[in-house]
Amino acid sequence: MKKHQVIEAFGTQAEAARALGCYPSTIQEWDEVPDGRQYQIEIATLGRLKADLPADRRALLKVKKSERSVKSVKSRAGLR
Repeated sequence: MKKHQVIEAFGTQAEAARALGCYPSTIQEWDEVPDGRQYQIEIATLGRLKADLPADRRALLKVKKSERSVKSVKSRAGLR
């Protein structure tokens, strides 16, 4: 999620800051929106903006674990 998307969703940087309970200068410092704020923004925008990563970190770990399994099978088979 990018800063400009957040500002567009709320209309102004000041409105975004009010909705998130922070100072406009906090938003100004972002290049990319921090993960924790992304979930807050997803809720505040009623899903119009979505967080980049799943909120359930266990789901992300399952994906990474399955990727490791595929890599180990490929390495044992001599594939890359």
